[in-house]
Amino acid sequence: TIPLLLGYVTFLLVPESARWLLVQHESRAASNALRWVSKWNHFKVPDDKTLTSAGGIPPKPPTLWQSCKLLLQPALRRRTFCLWVLWLATVFTNYSLGFLGPIIHNTNKNATVTVATIDWKDTIIGSAATIGASAFFCVLGDFVSRRIALTIFWLGTGGSVALLAFRVAASVMYFIARFAMDINVGLLYLYTAECYPTSCRVMGVGLGSVIGRVAGLPTDEVTKAGLRNSCFIIAGVCLLALVALAGLNVQTVGVELQDGV
Repeated sequence: TIPLLLGYVTFLLVPESARWLLVQHESRAASNALRWVSKWNHFKVPDDKTLTSAGGIPPKPPTLWQSCKLLLQPALRRRTFCLWVLWLATVFTNYSLGFLGPIIHNTNKNATVTVATIDWKDTIIGSAATIGASAFFCVLGDFVSRRIALTIFWLGTGGSVALLAFRVAASVMYFIARFAMDINVGLLYLYTAECYPTSCRVMGVGLGSVIGRVAGLPTDEVTKAGLRNSCFIIAGVCLLALVALAGLNVQTVGVELQDGV
């Protein structure tokens, strides 16, 4: 509850989107929002008149149904389907690894996960992986190619999970898998947003995330198949994610984001 309360307080402190404020013809509020951001990013904020005259006021965003239609139009259809597969693979693998931890640290090869089996090793490895992934984004997040980085870390996840099936350096392989997946999750949020134009960007990220959650439903049952079978299933899903990445021929680093298709 405490982290949720802190998140709510933080939400109240963050200003509204400058673009949304301009759509509502509130140029002064948009300028104030940019000034708040400029304190962290160190850029010069244009005055109110410049904001409204540079390219004009953005058009009103499309409706919910219009955004859905934009995602499936011919120019974006292949991109959308590949990203949906990535979201399904990401959520499935991430949730499965969470259930897999207690099985890995159980000496019984046929063990299945229960709440009682979760111990300090899982907590430490999971926390260390999350901290490492956060450090990666702080240092390299703005410079790495999303597509190349996703390919590398999906290979890392799949390879380490495959070795886990044979309990080869189990704790080390489990850490690598968790670390790589934490990075994959963050990269996918960034990559999805950058793959879509402004007209359907929010819908693209939101719908992809929702579709991905569907893949999280069977993860508890999958891990009941035992360590080896579970690892083989997860490694297969990693391979599917790599196939989806191969179908995405979109480079976003250093490229100006588009407002429309």
